[in-house]
Parts: sequence; structure tokens; C-alpha cells
Amino acid sequence: MAARKKIAIVQSSYIPWRGYFDLIHAVDEFILFDETQYTKRDWRNRNRIKLPQGAFWLTIPVKVKGRSRQKLSETMISDQNWAKEHWKTLSMSYQKAPFFSQYKEIFRELYLNCNEDFLSKINYRFLTKLCDLLGIATPVRQSSEFVLVSGKTERLLAICQQAGATDYLSGPAARGYLDEELFNRAGITVHWMDYSG
Repeated sequence: MAARKKIAIVQSSYIPWRGYFDLIHAVDEFILFDETQYTKRDWRNRNRIKLPQGAFWLTIPVKVKGRSRQKLSETMISDQNWAKEHWKTLSMSYQKAPFFSQYKEIFRELYLNCNEDFLSKINYRFLTKLCDLLGIATPVRQSSEFVLVSGKTERLLAICQQAGATDYLSGPAARGYLDEELFNRAGITVHWMDYSG
């Protein structure tokens, strides 16, 4: 019997939430889908941290003027000082937090040596480093490595086929548009991630 291979395909985000890492850990291969349209005021280039005064947004500034249809992979940084500013905010806010000193130099290097011009490359850099720290060895690839086709479900299915997947693990939000029957006809089993635990 041939070995099974489970993959997941998700858009990149700046320092994603815990469930994102649970999804990566649950598959044999993870694919960042950055060939989709960049969305403003979304998790792609920002995240919240907790400060004594309450929630605070860390946002990577990107070029959007006249680029309303740009792909996530085409989204460029508009100010290279973002990394220095984010690190300053994080180090000042969390310097007394448990384990901060243990990881300080790793994150300092991650931020201060980040010279990427494109958002998706920054997200990839942070995601793979965080996976290393969490002991998640799942290979992470990018959608640009695949031949993409039209149609939401068809595009995901084509990536699965090219990656040699037998199983596809999806987040629950995709239930509204994913056509499971297309996957079934192609011999790929769809599974739904349960974030309740």
C-alpha cells in the first residue's frame, strides 16, 4: 500500500496564532498560498500584542497605493525601519516576561537582520524560524513553486496533485466554498481541522 501524504495550504500571516502552527504540525507538508490577492487591514502584515495599556497593533508597512489587485507575493515593504520599531516595542514590553531572556537573542537577530523587500518573504522567514523553535519539522513550501489554475477549489486541488497529496487538511472557514466532491473524484480525502482543543 502506498504511503499517504497529508498537506495544508494557507495564506501567510505575520506571526500567526497558535492554531496555525497546530495545522502545520498536523500535516506532512505545508504550502503558503501567497499567489492570492493581498487584503488590507488583515493578518497578512499585522498582529496584536498585549501591552499594559491594552492591545497594540504591530503592522508591517506595505505599498498599497495604485496596487489594489496586487498578490500577496507581490506586496512590497514601504519602510525598512519596521523591523527595528517592532523589536524595540517587543523588547521594551516583554523584557520582564518569563523566558524572554532565553529567546531574546534569537528574536533580536530575526528582526534586526530582516532585510526582505517583500511581505511574503518576511512571513516565510518568521514562520520557519518559529516552527524551528517549536520543534515542528514539517517542510514549508510556497505556492509559487506550483502551476496554478483558475477556481478556488480547482487551484487547491491542482496544488495537492502536484505535491503528491493523498489527503488535504483544511481550516473550517473553507467549508463555505470548498467543493469536496472535486477532491473525492481525484482520490484526495478532505479533512477539517478542529481548533477546539
